Amino acid sequence: MYFNLGLVYVNDNQITEGMNSYNKALELNPKNVWINYNRGMVYLMTEKFNDAISEFDKVLATQPDDGDTHYYRGLAYEKLNKTDKAKEDFSLAVKLKSTHANVPYEDIKDVKEIKLN
Repeated sequence: MYFNLGLVYVNDNQITEGMNSYNKALELNPKNVWINYNRGMVYLMTEKFNDAISEFDKVLATQPDDGDTHYYRGLAYEKLNKTDKAKEDFSLAVKLKSTHANVPYEDIKDVKEIKLN
């Protein structure tokens, strides 16, 4: 319930309420890494790139073949000018057939426009 509530809040640009809902969802279900994924997305949208990377790392610890997580972690690394790590994640995203892997980086207007799943 809190996970879905977080989705609604964040997609309605109520970021604080969304993150509070994700935090509650994580308290209730700490093994659900998709909560970490969505928290990472919120951190990415709010330009808290180190926090985003930390959340995406938690996802990849149990889901190493998730291309989308590699893609978004690559975006966070790129924003921090960690280009070697960004390239590594983007390459993995392509290899793992991320749904975003074919989008040229230059076509991404603003990280804040990302919608959550």
